[in-house]
Amino acid sequence: MVFKWIKSVLSGTKKTRPEDIGQVLKEEISVKDIGEWFASKEAQVMKSLNDELRGFVAEIDEIKPVLRRQLTALGNAKLQNENISVRELQIMLGNRTAFITRIQRFNEKLKVPEIVDHETALAFSEKTLSEIKEMLASVEKSYHVLQFFYANEAQKIIGTLKKINSLCEKIKEMIDSDERLQTAVFVKSLIPEISKDLDIKLKLSSDLKNTTISISELNQSKQQAEADLKKLEQSQKFLELSELKSRLSELEKQSVDAREKIYDHFYLLNKPLNKFKVGNENELMIAKYVEDPIKGLESDTDLKICAVLERLKLQIISGSFEVKDRIKPKLLDAINNLDRNKLIDLFSAHRRCVNELENTHKKYDGHPSKIEQNRQVCKIGYIDEQIKSLRVKAQQITEKFDEIKVQEKITKAEKAIEELTGITVTVKL
Repeated sequence: MVFKWIKSVLSGTKKTRPEDIGQVLKEEISVKDIGEWFASKEAQVMKSLNDELRGFVAEIDEIKPVLRRQLTALGNAKLQNENISVRELQIMLGNRTAFITRIQRFNEKLKVPEIVDHETALAFSEKTLSEIKEMLASVEKSYHVLQFFYANEAQKIIGTLKKINSLCEKIKEMIDSDERLQTAVFVKSLIPEISKDLDIKLKLSSDLKNTTISISELNQSKQQAEADLKKLEQSQKFLELSELKSRLSELEKQSVDAREKIYDHFYLLNKPLNKFKVGNENELMIAKYVEDPIKGLESDTDLKICAVLERLKLQIISGSFEVKDRIKPKLLDAINNLDRNKLIDLFSAHRRCVNELENTHKKYDGHPSKIEQNRQVCKIGYIDEQIKSLRVKAQQITEKFDEIKVQEKITKAEKAIEELTGITVTVKL
């Protein structure tokens, strides 16, 4: 009921927007000046719209004193029929006071904008329409009561409010339907985006330039480090290092040969010793030889293995330690070849190789040329990692730069400006 009444009160007519204006011209504008330039052109193009809006707003301002007089007239009006009850009189007075007070408060708060353009006019009209709707909802009951006592006065006031409402609707509709205004809003939204995109691209361009310079400087450092390394490797001091490296290769081969000789002598004895150790008083010592003959020799400083091998030999001969006939001669030969002197010779040869290899490694690793070589190699490797990282960064910057389609936005702005002003504008970066 409330909304139906409000709708019936506020219904009104529509007005079409004014004709577009603009001259066919050509201009070139720097992108940094586009905002200020467009503001001046927009003001010229929107002058006719803003002039009409000022007319509507001025008309609303002129209605305010009319509404004030109508409210005063309602307050001073005499009853046409004074033959009413005290109760009816009280109801009438209460509703009249409420009706006048609420509309009077609305009229006093109704302040038109000092500077009228499409932005201030739209804000004013939307606010006023909302307040009228809210006010009419609050005075509906009082209005219906006043129809029985002061119908003419109340209807005049509602008619005046309806006129204000109609003017606000015209303002809003004119602004909402004006294609020029929509185009202007579109251009004004593009201008800061273009400026922001250009700032970002400028920053990215600077970052890319700095990154490219850094890559170039690192390549120069890498070339210098490679030249220094080459010079080092061709020096007389490095020849000493090369000789040490050759000696290391020889010693590593000798060390392998010495180790393999020990393993070869114990190869056939591994399984028999593993079996023989069970229950033997030297079980732990024998177990080490089974696991690794070199570890066994390292821990068996007294070469107790010689006595163990001798007992194993006697048991093989007597048959108390069972072995297959076909391998018995080989086992006995292996034991006979591992007397105390042989073990000492094998282990001593192995230790000499190990000791000389360790000492030569120390000389090689501690040689000034090796230290410098390692330093240069590490430096080149570090530079390579930095270059790789910066190239990835440069690629990412380039991709971000390409993703920002600022020229597309500029083209859209140029087209919209031409539609709005008739000026064929070219925005220069």
